Amino acid sequence: MEGKSPQKRRPSWWRQGDHVMVAWAEPCNGPGWANSPVLVLVFNATARDTRRVEYLQPEDQTPEMHILYGVSHAASAAMTNAVRKHLL
Repeated sequence: MEGKSPQKRRPSWWRQGDHVMVAWAEPCNGPGWANSPVLVLVFNATARDTRRVEYLQPEDQTPEMHILYGVSHAASAAMTNAVRKHLL
């Protein structure tokens, strides 16, 4: 329909009452494989497990997420290293 935005496709892990606290790019790889998930820290005040980390696989990411992936990973890696230096 003209003028309507497309229906949002929520992942199977999304629950009623979920809120995204933060999301960041976290590439991973091993011998013969690589993956580029976006990790999502989810808060749900109505559930017993109030905070959890979930994953958005590349095929579930929007074009905007793909564009921001490299920047997110660089910022996350820099912050992680700064925190490690501070705590260790």
